[in-house]
Amino acid sequence: MKDKIEALKIAYRTELDGFDFYQKSAKNCKNRLGKIIFDSLAKEEHYHIDMIKKIWDSLEKDENWPDFPKPGNDEKLMPIEFDSIFKDAEKEMDKNVETDANDIKAIKLAMDIESKGYDFYKKHEEKADNELEKQFYAKMS
Repeated sequence: MKDKIEALKIAYRTELDGFDFYQKSAKNCKNRLGKIIFDSLAKEEHYHIDMIKKIWDSLEKDENWPDFPKPGNDEKLMPIEFDSIFKDAEKEMDKNVETDANDIKAIKLAMDIESKGYDFYKKHEEKADNELEKQFYAKMS
């Protein structure tokens, strides 16, 4: 059980770091599309943090993996439809909107963070010894 809690502690810290990074990136991003995406990623990381903490608390309390917590009906992780974002972005591209080097760097870092998170969660999904744990890590990846 100790190794499961340790994995969740790592996941919690990673999600918290991601949340901080995405919030700062959204604040500093000069591109409207980038700002929206970073805001959405921060909101998603916040949801992951809450979910991980609930599972962690349950494991420490009774050593049972809880059923996968799901967002409430009124909770929408992504605030807008991506189709409309990209259509708007395409229009802006036609206006020769300049790209900020810091925005590009932040996007590359975000891609790296998400890629490492995917690898971490896939590894723990493969090692999971119960179905609820396996489902949790599959959802996270």
